[in-house]
Amino acid sequence: MLAMFYGWAVVAVCTIAKCFQSLGASSVFAFSVPAMLLDTRLGLTRSELSGAYSAGGLVGAFASPFLGVAADRWGSRICLPVAFVATALSLLLLSTATSVTVLFMGFLGARVFAIGGVSLW
Repeated sequence: MLAMFYGWAVVAVCTIAKCFQSLGASSVFAFSVPAMLLDTRLGLTRSELSGAYSAGGLVGAFASPFLGVAADRWGSRICLPVAFVATALSLLLLSTATSVTVLFMGFLGARVFAIGGVSLW
């Protein structure tokens, strides 16, 4: 009987982590496509929409050191699933946005946990 090679499981987890990271962190260049839909649907100006996205990125950058301390304290085995769930919930909140406040909270959560959480661990 052959023993299971766990290298492919590691590759699968890393692939999923990269997908979650790209959803919230490095989608800056793809942001203009949904921005056209969001500003017409929510009645926002481009400044409000871009401001919410940028503010989420800034808070995500400032949260990275604190999330790094959490990873050192509790380990990636605990912190990475928490970051996955938090990113997914933030994207779910973002999909139901009806105001600038909800949009900001969705961008904030998605960018904090994707920049500081998934990409850090």
